[in-house]
Amino acid sequence: MSKDPAFLFYPNDFDMGTKFFTDEQAGKYIRLLIAQHQHGHLTEKQVNFICKSYDKDVFSKFIRDSEGLYYNERLDIEINKRRKYSESRSKNKTGKKTYDQHMENENKDENINTSFCLNINETKLRISEMPSWKELIQRTYKLSEEQVEKYISNFFNEVELKGDGNTVRSIPQTQSYFINWLKIQLEKKPNLKDQPITTSHKRVTREEQIRINEEYLAKINGTKKEA
Repeated sequence: MSKDPAFLFYPNDFDMGTKFFTDEQAGKYIRLLIAQHQHGHLTEKQVNFICKSYDKDVFSKFIRDSEGLYYNERLDIEINKRRKYSESRSKNKTGKKTYDQHMENENKDENINTSFCLNINETKLRISEMPSWKELIQRTYKLSEEQVEKYISNFFNEVELKGDGNTVRSIPQTQSYFINWLKIQLEKKPNLKDQPITTSHKRVTREEQIRINEEYLAKINGTKKEA
C-alpha cells in the first residue's frame, strides 16, 4: 500500500494550541508535523535539524515513545485513523458506504470519541504538566504563577459544579474554554486579579463562591472609604 499523501488538519485546534506561538515557532511546529507524517517518529537529530535549537514551547507538543523518538500524539491518532479507513476500504470494496459517509461518521464526534479527548481528571493532569502554556498565561494576563494555579483550580471546580465534569474535550478546547473563562473573571473587577481565590481541595459551592466574592468586594470598598 502506498504512503498516505495527506492527514486531517483541524485549523481551530491548531490555532488554539499555538495561540501564543511566534510565527517562527508555528513554522517549526508545522514542519515537525509534516516530517512526522512523512518519516514517522523523529530522532532528536531530526528534530534539532528543523528547530536549530531547543524550544520549550515547540518541544512541549511532542512526547517520546519507548525508543526515545519524538512524536505528536494527535497526529499519530489522525494517521492511524486514516490508515484503518484505507485498510477497511481495501477489504470491502463492494461496500455501499461512501468516503464522505465514512469520514462524516469518523469526524462527527471527533471531539468526543477519539483518545485525544479526555475526561476532566485526565485534562486537569495534562494541563498541570504544561508549564510553558501556564507561563504564557502569566505573561499575557500579568498574573503570578500562584494566581494562575489558583485560577486553573477554580476553573475546574466550576466546570464540575456546572455538571460538565463528564464532558470530554481536547486539550486545545479546554485551553480555549479556560482562557474565555479567565477573561470574564478578570473583567468583573479591574483589581480582581488580586482576589484571594480559594485553594481548598473541597468543592466550592456557588453560594460559597458568591459569599467569598462579596466579602472581598466589601473589603475593597471599605478600604477605599477609609483612604
